[in-house]
Amino acid sequence: MEHNQQNPAVEEVMLQPQPVASIRGTIPIAQIGPSMGERLEALGAFVQREGLAVLGPPFARYHSFGEAETDLEVG
Repeated sequence: MEHNQQNPAVEEVMLQPQPVASIRGTIPIAQIGPSMGERLEALGAFVQREGLAVLGPPFARYHSFGEAETDLEVG
C-alpha cells in the first residue's frame, strides 16, 4: 500500500511513561481553540512557578466528543 497525504502510514509506538501536567474539562465545541490557548498558558505559568522541566511537546486529548461539547485534556 502506498503511503501519502491521502493515505498516511500508521505505526504503533510504545513510549516510556513520563509525568504529565494537564488540565481537563468539558467545554463547548465552539470554545476549543480559545480554551486550548488559555489552558496552555496556565500550564506554562504553573511549570515556571514550580520550577518544573518540560519533557515533551504540548498535547490535546479528546476523552469524548459530542455534538455540542467535548471532554478535553490539554497538557
